Amino acid sequence: MITPSKDTSNPERTVQKKLILSFSLFFFFLFAVADLVGILWYRNNLSDSLDAFLTSEARSIQSALMTYFDAKAPQAVGAQDFVSFVREYVEKRANFPQPYKTTLYVFDELNAVIASSNHAINLDVTSPLYQLPAPIDRKVVDPQTRIETIPVPKHPYRVITTHLMHEGIGLGWFRLACLTETVYGGLGTFIAVLTLILTVLCLLSLLAIRWLVALAFHPSRRGKIRLE
Repeated sequence: MITPSKDTSNPERTVQKKLILSFSLFFFFLFAVADLVGILWYRNNLSDSLDAFLTSEARSIQSALMTYFDAKAPQAVGAQDFVSFVREYVEKRANFPQPYKTTLYVFDELNAVIASSNHAINLDVTSPLYQLPAPIDRKVVDPQTRIETIPVPKHPYRVITTHLMHEGIGLGWFRLACLTETVYGGLGTFIAVLTLILTVLCLLSLLAIRWLVALAFHPSRRGKIRLE
Protein backbone atom coordinates (compact mmCIF):
# COMPACT_ATOMS: atom_id res chain seq x y z
CA MET A 1 0.00 0.00 0.00
CA ILE A 2 1.36 3.34 -1.03
CA THR A 3 1.16 5.98 1.65
CA PRO A 4 0.70 9.59 0.54
CA SER A 5 3.80 11.72 0.95
CA LYS A 6 3.66 14.28 3.69
CA ASP A 7 4.27 17.95 3.02
CA THR A 8 7.63 18.49 4.64
CA SER A 9 7.85 22.14 3.69
CA ASN A 10 8.59 24.48 6.60
CA PRO A 11 6.44 27.63 6.50
CA GLU A 12 8.85 29.49 8.77
CA ARG A 13 11.83 28.69 6.54
CA THR A 14 9.85 29.90 3.54
CA VAL A 15 9.14 33.17 5.33
CA GLN A 16 12.81 33.49 6.24
CA LYS A 17 13.86 33.03 2.62
CA LYS A 18 11.36 35.62 1.45
CA LEU A 19 12.53 38.12 4.07
CA ILE A 20 16.19 37.56 3.21
CA LEU A 21 15.47 37.90 -0.51
CA SER A 22 13.39 41.06 -0.04
CA PHE A 23 15.95 42.80 2.17
CA SER A 24 18.80 41.65 -0.07
CA LEU A 25 17.17 43.14 -3.15
CA PHE A 26 16.42 46.35 -1.26
CA PHE A 27 20.01 46.82 -0.09
CA PHE A 28 21.40 45.85 -3.50
CA PHE A 29 19.25 48.52 -5.13
CA LEU A 30 20.18 51.02 -2.41
CA PHE A 31 23.93 50.51 -2.85
CA ALA A 32 23.62 50.53 -6.66
CA VAL A 33 21.89 53.91 -6.50
CA ALA A 34 24.53 55.18 -4.05
CA ASP A 35 27.26 54.03 -6.43
CA LEU A 36 25.66 55.83 -9.38
CA VAL A 37 25.05 59.02 -7.40
CA GLY A 38 28.64 59.01 -6.13
CA ILE A 39 30.04 58.61 -9.65
CA LEU A 40 27.85 61.39 -11.06
CA TRP A 41 28.74 63.70 -8.17
CA TYR A 42 32.46 63.11 -8.59
CA ARG A 43 32.32 63.61 -12.36
CA ASN A 44 30.32 66.84 -12.01
CA ASN A 45 32.80 68.03 -9.40
CA LEU A 46 35.67 67.42 -11.83
CA SER A 47 33.80 69.28 -14.58
CA ASP A 48 33.06 72.24 -12.33
CA SER A 49 36.69 72.40 -11.20
CA LEU A 50 37.90 72.43 -14.81
CA ASP A 51 35.44 75.15 -15.82
CA ALA A 52 36.43 77.24 -12.80
CA PHE A 53 40.11 76.83 -13.72
CA LEU A 54 39.56 77.76 -17.38
CA THR A 55 37.49 80.80 -16.40
CA SER A 56 40.10 81.97 -13.89
CA GLU A 57 42.94 81.48 -16.38
CA ALA A 58 41.00 83.30 -19.10
CA ARG A 59 40.47 86.25 -16.78
CA SER A 60 44.19 86.30 -15.98
CA ILE A 61 45.17 86.18 -19.67
CA GLN A 62 42.62 88.83 -20.54
CA SER A 63 43.91 91.09 -17.77
CA ALA A 64 47.51 90.74 -18.96
CA LEU A 65 46.58 91.53 -22.57
CA MET A 66 44.37 94.45 -21.61
CA THR A 67 47.25 95.94 -19.63
CA TYR A 68 49.15 96.18 -22.89
CA PHE A 69 46.18 97.70 -24.71
CA ASP A 70 45.65 100.30 -22.01
CA ALA A 71 49.28 101.38 -22.33
CA LYS A 72 49.73 101.15 -26.10
CA ALA A 73 46.25 102.01 -27.47
CA PRO A 74 44.09 99.66 -29.56
CA GLN A 75 45.74 100.30 -32.90
CA ALA A 76 48.93 98.71 -31.58
CA VAL A 77 47.35 95.25 -31.67
CA GLY A 78 48.81 94.46 -35.08
CA ALA A 79 52.22 95.91 -34.36
CA GLN A 80 55.26 93.72 -34.07
CA ASP A 81 55.85 94.72 -30.45
CA PHE A 82 52.37 93.44 -29.57
CA VAL A 83 53.10 90.12 -31.25
CA SER A 84 56.38 89.93 -29.32
CA PHE A 85 54.56 90.83 -26.10
CA VAL A 86 51.97 88.08 -26.61
CA ARG A 87 54.54 85.45 -27.50
CA GLU A 88 56.68 86.37 -24.52
CA TYR A 89 53.65 86.17 -22.25
CA VAL A 90 52.68 82.77 -23.67
CA GLU A 91 56.21 81.45 -23.10
CA LYS A 92 56.24 82.71 -19.51
CA ARG A 93 52.81 81.27 -18.84
CA ALA A 94 53.95 77.85 -20.10
CA ASN A 95 56.41 77.77 -17.18
CA PHE A 96 53.77 78.54 -14.55
CA PRO A 97 52.68 75.60 -12.36
CA GLN A 98 49.14 74.63 -13.37
CA PRO A 99 46.76 71.89 -12.23
CA TYR A 100 45.88 71.08 -15.85
CA LYS A 101 47.88 70.96 -19.08
CA THR A 102 46.44 73.50 -21.48
CA THR A 103 46.87 74.89 -24.97
CA LEU A 104 46.51 78.62 -25.60
CA TYR A 105 45.97 80.28 -28.98
CA VAL A 106 45.77 84.07 -29.39
CA PHE A 107 44.16 85.50 -32.56
CA ASP A 108 43.89 88.98 -34.01
CA GLU A 109 40.60 90.47 -35.20
CA LEU A 110 41.07 88.80 -38.61
CA ASN A 111 41.35 85.33 -36.98
CA ALA A 112 45.06 85.05 -37.75
CA VAL A 113 47.08 83.22 -35.09
CA ILE A 114 49.41 85.59 -33.24
CA ALA A 115 50.86 83.08 -30.81
CA SER A 116 50.25 79.63 -29.33
CA SER A 117 51.64 77.93 -26.25
CA ASN A 118 51.86 74.47 -27.86
CA HIS A 119 50.22 72.34 -30.52
CA ALA A 120 48.83 69.56 -28.34
CA ILE A 121 45.37 70.72 -29.42
CA ASN A 122 44.71 72.35 -32.78
CA LEU A 123 42.70 75.50 -32.02
CA ASP A 124 43.39 77.32 -35.28
CA VAL A 125 39.94 77.78 -36.82
CA THR A 126 41.51 78.89 -40.12
CA SER A 127 43.52 75.69 -40.51
CA PRO A 128 42.29 73.22 -43.18
CA LEU A 129 42.87 70.50 -40.57
CA TYR A 130 40.30 72.11 -38.29
CA GLN A 131 37.45 69.71 -39.08
CA LEU A 132 35.67 69.13 -35.78
CA PRO A 133 32.27 67.86 -34.62
CA ALA A 134 29.74 70.31 -33.26
CA PRO A 135 30.47 71.49 -29.71
CA ILE A 136 28.42 70.16 -26.80
CA ASP A 137 27.79 71.13 -23.17
CA ARG A 138 28.11 74.84 -23.91
CA LYS A 139 28.13 77.29 -21.03
CA VAL A 140 27.96 81.07 -21.51
CA VAL A 141 30.10 82.83 -18.90
CA ASP A 142 29.40 86.36 -20.17
CA PRO A 143 28.53 87.99 -23.53
CA GLN A 144 32.18 87.74 -24.61
CA THR A 145 33.06 84.35 -23.13
CA ARG A 146 31.81 80.80 -23.57
CA ILE A 147 32.97 77.34 -22.54
CA GLU A 148 32.21 74.21 -24.54
CA THR A 149 33.35 70.66 -25.14
CA ILE A 150 34.62 69.60 -28.55
CA PRO A 151 33.89 65.83 -28.76
CA VAL A 152 36.86 64.84 -30.90
CA PRO A 153 36.95 61.01 -31.08
CA LYS A 154 39.37 59.63 -28.46
CA HIS A 155 40.63 63.13 -27.59
CA PRO A 156 37.73 65.41 -26.57
CA TYR A 157 38.68 68.72 -25.01
CA ARG A 158 37.10 71.55 -23.06
CA VAL A 159 37.77 75.02 -24.46
CA ILE A 160 37.01 78.57 -23.35
CA THR A 161 36.78 81.31 -25.96
CA THR A 162 37.10 84.97 -24.95
CA HIS A 163 36.98 88.08 -27.12
CA LEU A 164 39.28 91.00 -26.38
CA MET A 165 37.53 94.35 -26.29
CA HIS A 166 39.04 97.80 -25.64
CA GLU A 167 36.63 100.70 -25.27
CA GLY A 168 34.06 98.88 -27.37
CA ILE A 169 36.52 97.96 -30.11
CA GLY A 170 37.24 94.31 -30.89
CA LEU A 171 40.98 93.69 -30.87
CA GLY A 172 41.13 89.93 -31.13
CA TRP A 173 40.34 86.84 -29.13
CA PHE A 174 41.92 83.78 -27.62
CA ARG A 175 41.09 80.16 -26.90
CA LEU A 176 42.31 78.12 -23.94
CA ALA A 177 41.73 74.36 -24.04
CA CYS A 178 42.37 71.28 -21.94
CA LEU A 179 42.00 67.62 -22.90
CA THR A 180 39.22 66.09 -20.82
CA GLU A 181 41.16 62.84 -20.47
CA THR A 182 43.65 64.68 -18.24
CA VAL A 183 40.74 65.71 -16.02
CA TYR A 184 38.77 62.48 -15.94
CA GLY A 185 41.82 60.24 -15.77
CA GLY A 186 41.21 59.59 -12.07
CA LEU A 187 37.53 58.86 -12.57
CA GLY A 188 38.16 55.19 -13.34
CA THR A 189 40.11 54.73 -10.11
CA PHE A 190 37.38 56.50 -8.13
CA ILE A 191 34.70 54.26 -9.67
CA ALA A 192 36.69 51.11 -8.90
CA VAL A 193 37.35 52.10 -5.27
CA LEU A 194 33.78 53.29 -4.65
CA THR A 195 32.29 50.16 -6.22
CA LEU A 196 34.59 47.92 -4.16
CA ILE A 197 33.67 49.69 -0.91
CA LEU A 198 29.94 49.54 -1.63
CA THR A 199 30.21 45.88 -2.68
CA VAL A 200 31.86 45.01 0.63
CA LEU A 201 29.20 46.96 2.52
CA CYS A 202 26.49 45.18 0.53
CA LEU A 203 27.93 41.75 1.37
CA LEU A 204 28.22 42.68 5.05
CA SER A 205 24.62 43.88 4.96
CA LEU A 206 23.49 40.57 3.47
CA LEU A 207 25.31 38.64 6.20
CA ALA A 208 23.73 40.88 8.84
CA ILE A 209 20.29 40.33 7.31
CA ARG A 210 20.69 36.54 7.37
CA TRP A 211 21.86 36.68 10.97
CA LEU A 212 19.01 38.94 12.12
CA VAL A 213 16.36 36.87 10.34
CA ALA A 214 17.79 33.64 11.75
CA LEU A 215 17.87 35.22 15.21
CA ALA A 216 14.27 36.39 14.93
CA PHE A 217 13.09 32.89 14.01
CA HIS A 218 15.32 31.01 16.45
CA PRO A 219 13.32 28.48 18.55
CA SER A 220 14.65 29.82 21.86
CA ARG A 221 13.49 33.34 20.96
CA ARG A 222 10.02 32.08 19.97
CA GLY A 223 9.79 30.24 23.27
CA LYS A 224 10.76 33.36 25.18
CA ILE A 225 8.12 35.38 23.34
CA ARG A 226 5.43 32.80 24.25
CA LEU A 227 6.45 32.93 27.92
CA GLU A 228 6.19 36.68 27.92
